[in-house]
Amino acid sequence: MSSETGLITLSGSNRIINHQVNCWTEVYDHRRSLSIKSSSVSVLLILSLIMSQCLPVLLLLALVCLVRPGSAQPVDGQAELKAAQAVLEELQAERRALTQRLNAAETEMKRIKETPKVAFAASLGGNGIVKTTQGNKDLVYRDVLTNVGGAYNAETGVFTAPVRGVYYIRFTANAPTDFTMSAVLYKNNAQIQLIAHEQPSGEGSDTASNGAALLLEQGDTLKMVLWHNTQIWDNSNHHSTFSGFLLFPMVDEAPKEDDFDSQLKTLQASLTQLQTENLGKTQRQAGTSDWCLCLVILNTFNYCASCCVASSADDDDEEFVSVFVEVKERLEATEKELKQIRDVPKVAFAVSLGGNGLQKTTTGSKTLVYKDVLTNIGQAYNSDTGVFTAPVRGVYYIRFTANAPTDFTMSAVLYKNNAQIQLIAHEQPSGEGSDTASNGAALLLEQGDTLKMSLWHNTQIWDNSNHHSTFSGFLLFPM
Repeated sequence: MSSETGLITLSGSNRIINHQVNCWTEVYDHRRSLSIKSSSVSVLLILSLIMSQCLPVLLLLALVCLVRPGSAQPVDGQAELKAAQAVLEELQAERRALTQRLNAAETEMKRIKETPKVAFAASLGGNGIVKTTQGNKDLVYRDVLTNVGGAYNAETGVFTAPVRGVYYIRFTANAPTDFTMSAVLYKNNAQIQLIAHEQPSGEGSDTASNGAALLLEQGDTLKMVLWHNTQIWDNSNHHSTFSGFLLFPMVDEAPKEDDFDSQLKTLQASLTQLQTENLGKTQRQAGTSDWCLCLVILNTFNYCASCCVASSADDDDEEFVSVFVEVKERLEATEKELKQIRDVPKVAFAVSLGGNGLQKTTTGSKTLVYKDVLTNIGQAYNSDTGVFTAPVRGVYYIRFTANAPTDFTMSAVLYKNNAQIQLIAHEQPSGEGSDTASNGAALLLEQGDTLKMSLWHNTQIWDNSNHHSTFSGFLLFPM
């Protein structure tokens, strides 16, 4: 029985060990064709590498060395060197590709981490009318519902953009209809951006909203102003609100000079290393052969390149392997972190009461169940109960609209966890006709928090298949 057959018998059905032993045997045959000194160094190198991997392979290699003492056929050393150098060049190309992927991944991670999370929602609060008959007046929304990023100042009523970007801003105003109502959005104390303004219309109350996506420079300010000879109303139920969030930053940074220099130096170092190897074949043949042989072996078995650092490679080779391993580890860690960020659930819903007519209650409050589902990505809204459940902790933008005839009080009230009133659309009767009111805000919800809409006692709401009265929301960002 030949030595190879004996080894197969010893290893049983383990095909991986058989493959490794056969390859190591071939390597040993090649190295026998070189000088005794070179062979000794190679054998020691191979033994040290295998010892760091697994003892069974070491024992099998020992058997190979014992049972194959015969002479081998001469091998062209230059051909072997060229083949090994080709493997080295391939690894260098792989390192450059990994470096490019790493640079891209780290750049994206840096952008994500440096993009601030910004969202705020505030209500005027208080308990009654805010009115001015002597010039304009800044509105200070002191009842803060959300202030992620701390960009809203509850003492001054001013929102300051922390970065250049596009922000979605929305506000709602409520007031009795016996006097002119206003709520005006100013940018940098001067430019009028948006307005909600209604003339008197007799008895009752009314609600008006406005909003837009605005491009703001870093440091730009927004505030709400009550115009001369107008009024606005609120209480602890949050009728009149001011809210906004960062949609995305608009920071167009030019590539840094340092990044180009770093990549250029890396490329030049690789080219210099290749030129040195090609020009110094004779002087470095023994050392390079040992090193390249190690690379060929590692390439064959897909062993970790760091195992070779302790071999007969010179300082340049050790540096190459060290950089290769470092790049690979950093890339794996960065891409893993990016994957976790990208795996955030996508959550968005939009629903309508539907039906064909009025919903009214005169015997207590009633949960509104919006059965006509327009969107339900993430399935966080339950159309059987009318309840939205937050799947993760984060900031959600929630908005609702209510429509009803104006001959009876209208309401639509947002509750959190069946208790806390978050927002309300509520209007007193004002005669014949119909009216629409809406409200919304960016809300910080814990995982498992619930939101639902309620119809208050002695109020009404109306809808049909055209979706007048709606309830919707989406996850802005997780926390």
